[in-house]
Amino acid sequence: MRSGHRELVKSLILLGADPKLPALGGLILFEQAIARVNYTYPINFASRRSDVPMMRLILGKDPHKRERQIVFSLGEQRARVYDATGEKFFSAKVSSGKRVYRTRQGKFVITDKHLHHQAISSAGSNL
Repeated sequence: MRSGHRELVKSLILLGADPKLPALGGLILFEQAIARVNYTYPINFASRRSDVPMMRLILGKDPHKRERQIVFSLGEQRARVYDATGEKFFSAKVSSGKRVYRTRQGKFVITDKHLHHQAISSAGSNL
């Protein structure tokens, strides 16, 4: 997979580009009525390409430094957390998408953290 233009993005951010502003996707005007507007954030462009270094750069992190890695096993419904040396230091049960809304596979960067989030499974039990 061809990587994005990381140096260009880095330069744009240094010059003041805001990576949190969305890019306008499609705007259709019909006699003063807007039919549809789609916004895509820069992080989403990188995510769709599974370009982890680009995602880290957009978030203001070193694109080549790996601090931790979380590996999700959809078959086992388990997440394993590895440190920068590759040593597993945490494992937990997870719940992924339903058959109708399958969990997309790929490489991602964590952008939000909810310290006290409690998920509830479709069966009503806490995970």
